[in-house]
Amino acid sequence: MPLSPPQSSRTGHRERAHPAAPRRSRRRGAVVMVAALVLAAAGTTAAAGPAHATGPAHAATPNRTATHSTTAADCLTVRASGTSWHTGPDRGGVQRDYTITNTCDTAVTGWTLVLALAPGHTFQQGWNATWTGTGTGTGTGTGTGTGGTWTGRPAAWNSTVAAGGSISTGYLGTWTGSPQEPGCTFNGTPCGVTPTAKVALTSPTDGSVLVSVCAVRLTAEAQAQVGTIARVEFHINGQLVGSDTTAPYAIDVPPSHPALLGGTRHTAFARVVTLSPAATADSQTATFSHVPPPPALMVVACPSQVRVPAGGSTTVTFVTVCSDTPGLHLAVIGDPGITITPTVSPPGSREHRITVSAAPGSAGATARITANVDTGSCLPASATVTVS
Repeated sequence: MPLSPPQSSRTGHRERAHPAAPRRSRRRGAVVMVAALVLAAAGTTAAAGPAHATGPAHAATPNRTATHSTTAADCLTVRASGTSWHTGPDRGGVQRDYTITNTCDTAVTGWTLVLALAPGHTFQQGWNATWTGTGTGTGTGTGTGTGGTWTGRPAAWNSTVAAGGSISTGYLGTWTGSPQEPGCTFNGTPCGVTPTAKVALTSPTDGSVLVSVCAVRLTAEAQAQVGTIARVEFHINGQLVGSDTTAPYAIDVPPSHPALLGGTRHTAFARVVTLSPAATADSQTATFSHVPPPPALMVVACPSQVRVPAGGSTTVTFVTVCSDTPGLHLAVIGDPGITITPTVSPPGSREHRITVSAAPGSAGATARITANVDTGSCLPASATVTVS
């Protein structure tokens, strides 16, 4: 259907005098493209792999330096605007404009804009991109077609978007019935959706009771739809107690940490921090109790339930709450694919840290680790291991 000048009624933001020629948009409607979990402590499930950070005795700081690479998904945003007009009672023309902006401080090369035209809509002419489509006619730059999906990719001269710079693209088309916005994705993310980072605190779980001789193991899973995760921070009672920069995100907070000294009931949450774009998101809050062990001479497993990935490892600490500091004899009962080191821990310390490993291909295996003192009367402890 040829595009002719508008006659009377119009839809969109502003009247258009010469629809056949591409124009820059007159009004820009924001469509900004921008875009976590395993926690553990005594009595709960431990995250796979050793804790990567230890809660400091005082203020905590990130324990590793994060690195990231600049990609189109990290830096480029798109703003869409458009106008439509009538050429008859149930038909007309449409112009859609898309401005792509680089929000980072380095140049970015490459982008993809995909438009899904509604039935009765045509793609007549595109500009500032190589346009290909699945309509009744396809072409490059000035190809035409009805409905279908149309993909715009940069031309050689505008494939790189300078730091802080922007480029524009768009198309002219027609409609019948009523004008509708095309479906739109930019670099694989729906236009008009603001992608966000997500984080989930999985241990301690809400309502859990932990033994105060154990460090509190905080673990989380995080993901970012766009951008790069710089770190995951962990907070107890609103106080930052530590952070981790690589997955699986986990820290151990020692019982002596100031955040754990004000009573026995505490709250914890995780916060993910992203780069390019810079953003944060918080997890749900978990309430837990950190209470003294029973008044009996015993060994305590920290934690008592452990999850480890096939081919991976994690740690368990056995604490002797005994009249002295005996050594421990440790054993694995269950699947032979689950092993520990060491099997004998010498006396002289209350804390005995062991490494639990799972063989490749052992997913679903379970075992129980037992810890018995080598001398004196002190109740043994055990920890259950599950391979994921």
